[in-house]
Amino acid sequence: MKKLLYVAVMALTMGFFASCNGGPGTSMQYDEGENPKINIEDGTVNGKTYDAEHEKCWEMKLSAKYPYAGTITETTYQWGTEFVIVAAGETAVASLNHEGVPAGYSYSATSIDNYGDCQDKNNPE
Repeated sequence: MKKLLYVAVMALTMGFFASCNGGPGTSMQYDEGENPKINIEDGTVNGKTYDAEHEKCWEMKLSAKYPYAGTITETTYQWGTEFVIVAAGETAVASLNHEGVPAGYSYSATSIDNYGDCQDKNNPE
C-alpha cells in the first residue's frame, strides 16, 4: 500500500512539473504610483546599465498571474537594443502591478539578424 501511495504522489508531482509553462516568475515589484527608473541618456533601468547601441531581435516573454485565470504567458519578438527591451518589460510589469496583477518578464537574444524576419516571428503561418 505504501508503494502504491508513493507512486501516486510521484505521478501527481511529475504531472504538476510537466504542466508548468516555463514562463518567467511573477511578483509584485512596483507599488501603485511607483514606476521603473529609466534614464535614456545613460541607458539605465533601475540603476543598471544595458546595451543601448546594438539592435537585435529579442524573444520576450511576459507573464501575469490573474486571480481566476492563472498564469498567462505571452511570447513576442521585438527588434531593438537591450535597453529598449528591458525598459519595455519593466514598464509592462509596473502597469500590471498597478492593476494588482503579479507579473514578470524574461528576454533573450535570437539568431534573427534583421527587423523584417524578427517581426514575422510574431505572425506564424
